[in-house]
Amino acid sequence: MTIYKVLSIAESLVLNGEEKWFSLDEALNELAEAKWELEEVLEISMPQKEKWASEKWIGTVIMVNRTLGKQGEIERQINKVANQIQEVEGKLKDIPDAQTIKRTTCEQEIRELSKRREQLHLLRNQIA
Repeated sequence: MTIYKVLSIAESLVLNGEEKWFSLDEALNELAEAKWELEEVLEISMPQKEKWASEKWIGTVIMVNRTLGKQGEIERQINKVANQIQEVEGKLKDIPDAQTIKRTTCEQEIRELSKRREQLHLLRNQIA
């Protein structure tokens, strides 16, 4: 099944739904590992997004995957989020208890990532 992904490109950010990367190279390299291919590049100005209003939107990239399918893409995202949770948990272990702001920030990030992982699991179960 062929599926598509639209990447919105800003000066310092690449977004697709809940996924974000800090460079186009990072996004393309990660997606290439999952057999995503560049389909089309659109040089357009994007409307301001509420959450990322300070970013200057400079274009859009359309990616295509002819082998992964929706289920495989959800699995890829679940694995990515699980790895991100592990990374933040590792950082949290290294933060002294006295640094409450840093600890709280990491704990909040873990909660947000865990919520995203839960949403992906529900989505996976819905399309299975």
